[in-house]
Amino acid sequence: MRKISILNYKGGVGKTSLTINLGDRLSRSGANVLLIDCDRQRNTSSILPADTEVRATLLEVLTGQVRLFDAMYEARPGLYVVPAHTDLNKAARHLTVEGSPRVLKGLRYGVEALEGIDYVLLDHAPSYSTITDAALLASEEILIPVELEAFSMDGLIDMITMLTERTLPDLEHEVKITGVVPSNLDFTKKMTTIYLDTLKKTFKELVLPGVRADTQITRSQSVHQTVYEYNRHAKAVEDYKAIADVLVGVREVV
Repeated sequence: MRKISILNYKGGVGKTSLTINLGDRLSRSGANVLLIDCDRQRNTSSILPADTEVRATLLEVLTGQVRLFDAMYEARPGLYVVPAHTDLNKAARHLTVEGSPRVLKGLRYGVEALEGIDYVLLDHAPSYSTITDAALLASEEILIPVELEAFSMDGLIDMITMLTERTLPDLEHEVKITGVVPSNLDFTKKMTTIYLDTLKKTFKELVLPGVRADTQITRSQSVHQTVYEYNRHAKAVEDYKAIADVLVGVREVV
């Protein structure tokens, strides 16, 4: 089982789009994929809603009321979702007040208990909280989507420094950065190529295939579909496939 956090503390960089469309691509390749929505904005679980009334959410999982398995629903064949809740702050307070490693590792234990799941993708909120800690503890890898714009490089380096020098050492948990994913690439703009070259010089082989700017992505989400479902000929379909192909080619973490 691959357990991958989709993480960036900056909003609007394509975390949810990457989570949903990468998950869709992996499931279409025959894998069983679980998406865990860790953001109280509920973007992932709103775009891929349940067909029936939701039994439980991540809130109940993190507060110990239900098992992770009991909060899962199948949004598409082989593509499962654990939905977020608009009051995930309540879960964050619970984790902070309880404070014990056992409680903070509750999501990790739930993921480890799952059977038949090949990939777990955790869609993080664009801000840090104890839910971030719980989700990182449930992960073994990180994908970082980044939009190539002014100051994004400095912000990316600061975030990685915080992760590797403070957050993960404090959690006493090792998570490797599997890749940085450039998003919303618009090569009609001269600075896009310059920023991309800088990104590759800084992070070298960690830079994965990027996602080009494509209105089909937002249009698909507005009608609760993945981009493949909305328009399988969209250029973004090729881009998410390229990222999935790289992931599948990476040696699985045991």
